[in-house]
Amino acid sequence: MRVDRYENLPDEETTTEARPSPFELSNQNAATILGEDQPRFRVTQIKEGLFKGFIAPWDNMTLPKNLRSRLRDQMYLSAESAFVVSTDQGRTRKAVLTLRDDSKIETVLMCYRKRDTVCVSTQLGCAMGCVFCATGQGGFGRHLRVSEMQEQFFWASKELREIDPTKRITNVVLMGMGEPLANYDNTLAFVRSLISEFQLGARSITLSTVGVVPGILKLAEEDLQVNLAVSLHAPDNETRDQIVPINRRYSIDALIESLHQYRTKSRRRVTLEYALIDKVNDSPEQMRQLTVIAKELRAHVNLIPLNSTPMYDYPGSPPETVARCKEILSNNSVNVTVRDTRGSDIAAACGQLVVQSDKLRVRRASVPTS
Repeated sequence: MRVDRYENLPDEETTTEARPSPFELSNQNAATILGEDQPRFRVTQIKEGLFKGFIAPWDNMTLPKNLRSRLRDQMYLSAESAFVVSTDQGRTRKAVLTLRDDSKIETVLMCYRKRDTVCVSTQLGCAMGCVFCATGQGGFGRHLRVSEMQEQFFWASKELREIDPTKRITNVVLMGMGEPLANYDNTLAFVRSLISEFQLGARSITLSTVGVVPGILKLAEEDLQVNLAVSLHAPDNETRDQIVPINRRYSIDALIESLHQYRTKSRRRVTLEYALIDKVNDSPEQMRQLTVIAKELRAHVNLIPLNSTPMYDYPGSPPETVARCKEILSNNSVNVTVRDTRGSDIAAACGQLVVQSDKLRVRRASVPTS
């Protein structure tokens, strides 16, 4: 199913799978899932074990053996059957996670020298229709549950502990499949769980939006100091209408006004994400227009050389154009960086996430996994 307008997004689907996620365990359903014979403090024990990202969750929990066996049989944890490909000498890893309804989503772990980041998906597919994004090209399936987002964080924690048992996830970016603000309630519940349960600071969490203005205004009223990244990609309405269709509903002026309100309420700097497309949005005049927007918002600009996707013919800007764009912004006192592309050879880079299991299996033999 494909949904082309923001207001037509369906409510979260209710599936009929018998086995719940352990992240859905609560005091209210504990008796049904764990059994009447188990004390309620078992819920806390299990949740704490999951939040710590145990490599083998059930075996590492201080639980009776028969209960561990019951949980293993009765609960479904997608991280335990993840299909993983890696690159950058193992520092970038993408997982295809199979959900309980057999849907598949993608999650990426990126290990840097001073931080370890997980890129989380919030929807199965995306309805926003950005022309250069592989997820958008595939259309929209459904919203992800809070537990399905938590399982992605759990997978990344588990994977990172296998790399180095002393490490933990330091940053979360909601930049995977889907538009986080189109799945607002579940996204915010997940963010709050990162802070309260996984002990992650709000300023270590970045939420990315393509420009859903009502969601930005609503987020501005929340008591959360998360980072907000906006996929701008063009400084003028004519260009942005073509490559980011939601701009036809929420123009650049409306978007800028909502970002002013977010900055005022949250006191957090906004990042403008800008994918550079050759001869589409990378002219000197467009960079001067971008300068005006960035300075008005006191925003950081993150330039992203466009990553290739199957259904978009235009290439990313060549290195000399990227350098020129950065120079124009820098010379006009705009804080600007060029994103270090990670994982493009395993389709894990910005804009490339879409589940294509057959292609992944072909590639697996030729991609380093150490």
